[in-house]
Amino acid sequence: MLPVSILLIGCSEFSETEEEVIRSGRLYNEAIAAEFHDTFVDYWNNTVSGNLDKAVEDYNDEAMENISNTYMFFGDNLLSDMYVDEQEKKAKALEYISDSFRESYEKTINLLKSQIGTKGLTATAQSLNEILESIEKGENEWIFNEDETSLPAQLGLIIAHPKYGFGPENVSNVYEYKFENVPWQFYYMNSANKGSSDDCVYAALKLMQQWMNAEQGKDISVVYCAPYEDSFNSYLVGYSNHRSFLITFLRNDDKKCSYEWQEMEYESSYVGNTLLD
Repeated sequence: MLPVSILLIGCSEFSETEEEVIRSGRLYNEAIAAEFHDTFVDYWNNTVSGNLDKAVEDYNDEAMENISNTYMFFGDNLLSDMYVDEQEKKAKALEYISDSFRESYEKTINLLKSQIGTKGLTATAQSLNEILESIEKGENEWIFNEDETSLPAQLGLIIAHPKYGFGPENVSNVYEYKFENVPWQFYYMNSANKGSSDDCVYAALKLMQQWMNAEQGKDISVVYCAPYEDSFNSYLVGYSNHRSFLITFLRNDDKKCSYEWQEMEYESSYVGNTLLD
């Protein structure tokens, strides 16, 4: 009986394929994807949105003062009415650009999150690097990709105008595109004059590119892997980037590793508790 007992003790909770899913496969990719998504949602809420609102507020204050001065000096006439009309058009343009940028930003982070989850961070970063390199060379061929499921094709559908392509004016690294110093108000006001949110979208893509390239140098590991309640095939898995998931291995086919997962709240009290070898 002793050899049998030793054999049972040595058995792993997971198959090699299941362990790979957790350590370096799909669930690992989803941990990075979740961090990417949360980072850029927080950045929008804490920085970008406020800058756009401040730009509109400043414009409205300036416009009201200019309109008041116009009526004061020129009276209520056709010239004054034309000036007021121009100010109203600019206000509508600002609203349109804000909505357009917000929609592109949201769709882009969702797309890149999906790409990181399914294809991994390295492959996604490489593809985005190639797209931005084409944009910076003034090329638009990247949009017309035969594979409709590829990142270039899907991103092109989000950010590129079907007739004019994607043509941001500011493609230099003057501001180095760091989170803390992107001049969002400047890009936003300039975009309203152009009638396109391309400058804003490009700045966002550069930040996403830098985040991905920097993240590849980090070592993310499993810090806990514990059974979920009384289940025999569900586990809580936490990663060192403070992302956690509930994964359920279906285990109904010996030849195929099937599983489902959902993101959970990270529990620091579980750290160190692991069923992995």
